[in-house]
Amino acid sequence: MEQNYDLELLLGLDGASYEAATGYVVEFTVQQTDKTAERPHGINYALVFRSKLGGKPYIKFDNAHGVEHQGGKHV
Repeated sequence: MEQNYDLELLLGLDGASYEAATGYVVEFTVQQTDKTAERPHGINYALVFRSKLGGKPYIKFDNAHGVEHQGGKHV
């Protein structure tokens, strides 16, 4: 059985929080799930940048749902 070290490294970030700048943190959530059409690699993830005090994120990247294309042909 082949080891997938990249996957192990990614899953190891689950729950990690790093101070990106004074007063701001980057938080990771990474979980292995069943492979589906929405998550073909079987990974559920979120990367959040927020104040160290908590509250709403300034920016968040995740694969919780698809995003509809809002632009035209070249956007």
